[in-house]
Amino acid sequence: MKLLLLTPLLALMLAAHSQTVIRPGDASIHYEWLVPSHDFYKVVVFDSVGHHLMEFMNEQVQVIDTGNGTILSVRVRQAPFGRLMRDSSICTSHLTPLRMHEFDEPKTFEHDFRFAGREAYVSEFKKGVLKKDTFNMEEGYFDENSVEGFFACMTFEMGHVYRINAFRIGHPGTINAYEMEYVFDDTRGQTGDNDLNCKVLRFKNAYSNGYIWVDVQRHKMVKEYIQMDSGKKVVIVEK
Repeated sequence: MKLLLLTPLLALMLAAHSQTVIRPGDASIHYEWLVPSHDFYKVVVFDSVGHHLMEFMNEQVQVIDTGNGTILSVRVRQAPFGRLMRDSSICTSHLTPLRMHEFDEPKTFEHDFRFAGREAYVSEFKKGVLKKDTFNMEEGYFDENSVEGFFACMTFEMGHVYRINAFRIGHPGTINAYEMEYVFDDTRGQTGDNDLNCKVLRFKNAYSNGYIWVDVQRHKMVKEYIQMDSGKKVVIVEK
């Protein structure tokens, strides 16, 4: 029987394709970096060939409740043609999801998700029809509506690929798996002479892919480039 010896190059290739799964409660997450915040983001939308389509504003608030050991994330998002999207997510101080609620105005849909370990209870109201369901989950998932705000507090080492599972209703199921990688360092100009030192994360999931700029001093996302399946490009920039 012949023994298969890995060459240094082959070993490096195999290591590059291995993934580390980050879960709520992992020791690699800097929970002390999660602080109260109130931010505004300008969203600029382009079509697949770079034509400017629209701009709108998002508002996001993060509340840390140390007494109850929870984190509340709330977003108000403008949408085309006079609509507003509102969502709120509550998780434990170690980022285990507890509940997520979202709806639009004028109201055409409403989601109410309650999480209890391996079970997710879903109440969905859409086009006048109420639907309830229960999903059996694999432990170690985040709520997708809030997880992007937590990326800046996660430890990513350059050269390693990470997987983050996020709950999301829709195709292909209830888990939208993020593939994350710290790819390079960059600076981002601000008003005045102060540039931000940033680490840039590449991400890919079932619905989109792109890059996230994280301010390494304040531990928060300051820019995001998204390529969606529809071909549109979205840039989110902190105002």
